[in-house]
Amino acid sequence: MLDVLLPLGLLLVLVLVLRAAPALTLRTAPSLAKARKLTPAAYRALSRRSEWVVTRTGLTVSTSTGALNSLPKRILSRLTLKGRAGARRFYDTGVAAGCLGSVGAVAGALWALMRAWRAVWDEAEAHAAHPPATRLLRRALPGQREIHTANPGLIPGVTTPLSHLPTLVLALVLAQLVHEAGHALSAALDDVTPSKLQFSIHAVVPSASIVFPSSVDYLPTRARARIATSGPWHNLLLWGCLLAVGVFSPLLWADYGSQGRVVTSIAATSGLRTSLRPGDLITHVDDVFVGGKSKRDTWAEYLSSSEPAVLKGGWCVPASEFGGAPLAPCGERHLVAFIRVGEEGERCLAPHAVFATRARECDCGMAEVCVRPGSAENILRLRVRNGKRADTVLWSGDRSAVLHAVQVDTSAPRVLGSLTRWGAMFIAYLKMASLSLYLFNLLPLPGTDGIQLLTALLAPTRDRPTRQLTATPSRHPTINPYRYDSGSDDDDDYGPGYEYAGHRREEVWQRRVRRTVEGLTAAVVAGWVAGWTMLALLRSS
Repeated sequence: MLDVLLPLGLLLVLVLVLRAAPALTLRTAPSLAKARKLTPAAYRALSRRSEWVVTRTGLTVSTSTGALNSLPKRILSRLTLKGRAGARRFYDTGVAAGCLGSVGAVAGALWALMRAWRAVWDEAEAHAAHPPATRLLRRALPGQREIHTANPGLIPGVTTPLSHLPTLVLALVLAQLVHEAGHALSAALDDVTPSKLQFSIHAVVPSASIVFPSSVDYLPTRARARIATSGPWHNLLLWGCLLAVGVFSPLLWADYGSQGRVVTSIAATSGLRTSLRPGDLITHVDDVFVGGKSKRDTWAEYLSSSEPAVLKGGWCVPASEFGGAPLAPCGERHLVAFIRVGEEGERCLAPHAVFATRARECDCGMAEVCVRPGSAENILRLRVRNGKRADTVLWSGDRSAVLHAVQVDTSAPRVLGSLTRWGAMFIAYLKMASLSLYLFNLLPLPGTDGIQLLTALLAPTRDRPTRQLTATPSRHPTINPYRYDSGSDDDDDYGPGYEYAGHRREEVWQRRVRRTVEGLTAAVVAGWVAGWTMLALLRSS
């Protein structure tokens, strides 16, 4: 329950802080102090900027404010000239990291495309090799391992527990705030003030963005590249810091891998929730030891196997107890059918008393008989330890259901068990979100930082002249606000056609290169989506 309530509470606190931040920022801003000295109308006009404006377009709901626009410059105003120069060099390093990340993101997209369609090919071969009546046997084909390794990503309730959703959303929102802070601070180094901060929910996916005026297009190439890569650069640094924090994990975690597997969570709908608890140490499944120092995952291998368990020996029970037990079938749910080794005829016994010990060779005493579960019984035995407590948990049903319902690990927290587990899960999701934002935003797709970086690199390397304001009437607006991380092919037609050295701000060859790269990258991503759609259709059939 903690892994749900704690992130929900933190999300609520974050929402309240963001809601109050504009008013608090304006209350301490010098411009508001001047407004107080002017007129009540001017004070009210400035105070209205502290409000969040909510808009809706289709399935997208957005809320934005302009009250935080001056915050990046106020933060950087504390820096000396030497400090600002150091900050520029810091973000110049981010440009190099952005270029490498963009190349890596494209290579990763191509690799993912090939993996997805390789999985489609293997699944199609499995369908063609077996008739519909025996198609369930395709899971034994050699290529099936490769199909399962092509993971489509995190889907709460499908590939991850639904209870992880609040933690995942919290990590995603924080990673996006770190990302947008990079854009805002880098722009402030070149005296560019954002137009507004905006949060959006596209269907169910949250996002954040900083909106800049179109005057950012007239910055020097180096400055534009800094602004484009500063967001992913922040995400990469956050990922590296979180990775470094992992060095101290032995202080909080104890390794139990040589003894078994530690239960971390149990599915809410599983009947095992009444018998297992997070922190329990599972040492054996049936009579198979799941610990050890080898890299083999005996736990997953045994529970995912469809081969029947090989039972050696049996259990000794008093002959009088077995002889007086009712005959099978067992009407009561808490009884299990057992058969005497070497004889026929099944009788019903309470299973927990029988399975309290491990199966052994049938070397029973004179007053005992050796028994085994009946042929129709499908009982899985989990030997569990928690401190000095030892118990045997029984599961009746498919073994693979236990694999999906019970999440295990090789280590357990030394202190603050549930809180430490949630903290580890949150850090893992925050690392994943940070690295994903770093790579995805550097893909040269329409509306990403990657295409803004490409546009900046294709521009002339010499500085652009400062735009001069004139009194000439024009039907076009002087400043065309636009979201920095969303480019448009029609900017030249929508905004004023400013020229530089006799050319438009994006020359024909530059536009062709940009559109070609955008189109090819979009085709790769669309092919990946199509591959997974095809794979889902094949598996569902």
